[in-house]
Amino acid sequence: MEGQAADGGTWGLLYRTALATVFLEGHIFLFISVIGLRSKFAKFIPKLIRISSSTGIGLFLAFIGLQSSEGVGLVGFSSSTLITLGACPASQRASVAPVVTFPIVN
Repeated sequence: MEGQAADGGTWGLLYRTALATVFLEGHIFLFISVIGLRSKFAKFIPKLIRISSSTGIGLFLAFIGLQSSEGVGLVGFSSSTLITLGACPASQRASVAPVVTFPIVN
């Protein structure tokens, strides 16, 4: 495996080839942004799609943060529903909900 990128997502490319590809892609994106073509492409995407895409990315990042192996452990695996609420460790409770709540008195 010497000379190849260790990540399985590189499809067997050499490490320097993968880096050169990312470098070239960055320069192409910069060129497209400088000449204003990027903003013209962005106008073709409907506003609802742009908003829903950013919302989906935000929910995905929140989901990753709530998982037990990467985050605070509020979401866990379930064989029947794929995800379920998990138990939050006592050491993480203060960082999850630093807000004090009071009961409603009638």
